[in-house]
Amino acid sequence: MPGGDYRGARTGDTSGVGIDGSNMVLTGHPGYYFAVDDIEAATAKIRLLAGEAEEKQTVSG
Repeated sequence: MPGGDYRGARTGDTSGVGIDGSNMVLTGHPGYYFAVDDIEAATAKIRLLAGEAEEKQTVSG
């Protein structure tokens, strides 16, 4: 990411970990990312159930 220090690693066939050292977001808790078949439907359901979901983003391989 431009201007950032983001590191990622695969930990399994369907899992991984990322560390953002840029101090851009300091929430005090981890962020979770999930792979879904339909991002629009998943985001709508999360918000319907009073959860928070950011806008979709492209994730590099």
